[in-house]
This record gives sequence, C-alpha cells and structure tokens, in this order.
Amino acid sequence: MIWLAFINAKNFKEMKEMAFQIMTKKKAEKFLNDVKDASRDKLILSEWESEKMAELVKTESLKNATREGEEKGFEQGIEKGIEKGIEQGVEQEKKDTIKNMLKNKIDIETISKITNKTPEEIKKIAESLKD
Repeated sequence: MIWLAFINAKNFKEMKEMAFQIMTKKKAEKFLNDVKDASRDKLILSEWESEKMAELVKTESLKNATREGEEKGFEQGIEKGIEKGIEQGVEQEKKDTIKNMLKNKIDIETISKITNKTPEEIKKIAESLKD
C-alpha cells in the first residue's frame, strides 16, 4: 500500500514528505536519491510515459464512448418522440374526422368501416361532443 501511495504522488515534494513520515531519515534520503536516479533513466522514463499514455488513451476512449452513447440515446429519444408525435397527430386527426362525420349524421357503422375504429370508440367520441 505504501508503494502505491508513492507511485501516485502528484510531485516529488509530496513523495519526499511521505518518505520522511514513514521512513528513517537515512532510508528516506536513500529512497529519494534512488527516485532521482530513476527519473534520469531513459528506459524507466519511457516505460513510465508509455503507461501514462496508455491510461490517458483509455480515459479518453471511455469519455468518447460515453459521449457517443449519450448522443445516440438522445437521437433515438428524438426519433421515438417524433414517431409518437406523428401517431398522436394521426389519432387526433381521426378523432376530428369522426367528430365531423357524427356532426354530419353519418351512422356509426359507416364511420367504423371508414376509420377502422370500433363502434364503442366512436360512441365515446360521440359522448364527448355532447359536453
């Protein structure tokens, strides 16, 4: 656990403070000198940088995937909303047509055949006209 804390230190100052808190002065100084030496080693630095880059790529990929998922969900929501709106508009138009037919004294059976609505549905619409 201690090594994880060192690895995740934000800067050398933070690492130095941790070292002096948990180690003797002599061990902390040796540790910090080893860290400084390692920070000058090109192989160690390239490995560390590649790990940081891999983590950055992973994080960005997750962000992009999340954003794409949200956009697709939003687009699908809009499409469903439009479809539902069209369906509701068609239904409202049918109801308006049925009301006009009823006002023109067209019988319920004929209206049912034309609109594909049941006689019961048409009677409900007829009741709403009385209000």
